[in-house]
Amino acid sequence: MSRITGRTAAVVLIFFAVRLLVGRWICLVRNDWVDAHRGEIWDRRFVEISCERRVGQMDDRRLVSMVHREVTMMPLEQQAVSLVEFEVDVVPSLVQTGDYARAVARSMDIPPEHVESWVEARLMRQFVLTKDNPPWLDMILDEALLRRVVGDHKVMARQLRAILEAADRPNVELRVAPSTPVGLDSGYYFIAADQHQWVAYLESPTSVVIVGDDADVEPFRQRNSRLNRIALDPAKSADVVAAHAREHERA
Repeated sequence: MSRITGRTAAVVLIFFAVRLLVGRWICLVRNDWVDAHRGEIWDRRFVEISCERRVGQMDDRRLVSMVHREVTMMPLEQQAVSLVEFEVDVVPSLVQTGDYARAVARSMDIPPEHVESWVEARLMRQFVLTKDNPPWLDMILDEALLRRVVGDHKVMARQLRAILEAADRPNVELRVAPSTPVGLDSGYYFIAADQHQWVAYLESPTSVVIVGDDADVEPFRQRNSRLNRIALDPAKSADVVAAHAREHERA
C-alpha cells in the first residue's frame, strides 16, 4: 500500500465522494481545470457545487466540500516535496487516528451513514507519509488543540500518541506553539512541488481555494515566519505533546 500512486488514490477518493452523493443528496458538481503552468499535478481543480437541500438535512454544500477536500488534496500531496501545516482547532488530517476522525465527523454533523466513507477517504491520504520518497511534513500545532477533547479522553490520548509516532519518522517535524499570536488565529497549509513552487490551501465551509500566485502566497509565508519564531523546537514540542497525552490518560 505504501506504493499507492497519486492517480490511483484520486480514483479511490472520487469513489468515496460518489458514495456520499448518491441517494438522498441531489448535487451537481462542475469541475474546471486551470493550467497553472507548473506541471500536470499543479493544474488545479476548482469546483462549483450546487445542491438541492431538503428539510432536516445537513447543508449539502458543506458535505460535498468536506469530501472534495480529500479528493483535491491527494494528488497534490502525492507529488509534493514539502508540506507545512499549522493547525489551531484540530489535529492535521495526515496524522489523525480513525477514532479521532470519526469524532471530528460527528462534530461536523456528517450524517451517520456517511461517516465511515468520509473517514476512509481521509485516512487514505495518510499513505503519502510512508510511501517511497515521501514529502517533508512540518507540522505546527497550537497547544490549545492538545487540551481540547475531541471524542473523549481515551480518543485524545491515543491521538496524541499517534502524533508522537508520526514525529519519529525522518520526514516529519513536530513543533508546538505555546500561544497563537494576534493575526494567526486560523490555520494554513502550504504545499510545495519544489523549493520554489509553493501553493497555499484555504477552505471555508462551502468552498476550496488554492492560492498559487507568488504575491498572494507571500503573506502566508510571512505568517509562517512569525510562527516559527515562537514555536518550540521538536524535542520540547514532543515533551509537551507527551505531557498532554498523560493528562488525557489520567482523566
